[in-house]
Amino acid sequence: MDGSGYPLAFCVHSGNTSETQTMIPLEKKVVQNYSLSKFIVCTDAAMAIADNKIFNSAGEKHFVTTQPIKKLGAEYTKWALDPEGWRIYVHMSDIDTPEEKAEKEKEISMKTTYDLREIDEDKYRDAIFFKKTPFEQDIKDENGNKIHIDQMLYVTFLVKYKRFLEARREEHIKKAEAAIKRGDPIDNKNAHDYKRLI
Repeated sequence: MDGSGYPLAFCVHSGNTSETQTMIPLEKKVVQNYSLSKFIVCTDAAMAIADNKIFNSAGEKHFVTTQPIKKLGAEYTKWALDPEGWRIYVHMSDIDTPEEKAEKEKEISMKTTYDLREIDEDKYRDAIFFKKTPFEQDIKDENGNKIHIDQMLYVTFLVKYKRFLEARREEHIKKAEAAIKRGDPIDNKNAHDYKRLI
């Protein structure tokens, strides 16, 4: 899509075509139709197969992929869940007052790191905390050749989202306890249902 939300191109595939196989043909069509060579592709983890990563690492192409922490592997999961070493994302805005700009510039220059166990959650309720680290990966292309891709891994933390998840879990616990007392049949469990706790 362009900046106004209008689609630039689309491809039609057979219904049994894997979604992961549709991204590169669409990108090639956009490149051909609009003479583009520099762009960033944003996907979820399901679309980030080896060939798509390799294709979007060449030339001026880049990619951003969201991925669950639990699928990062032991080393990176441990790093991501470590409460130490977090920084605050600072967004500079044209509508900031001089005082706000000064405070933000001070935060950026100090490069302060935070321990999430010690922050004032009310003060930082709307702040975006983040960490980043180089994320190196060797993947194989469709011919079995090993390709090394240098990536940057970011993790984020928001107090208000933590509180939302805590409140939802408490609600699910109450529903699970009530279901146990009533003797409800426990079937059709899923990852977002209170029944998963029983």
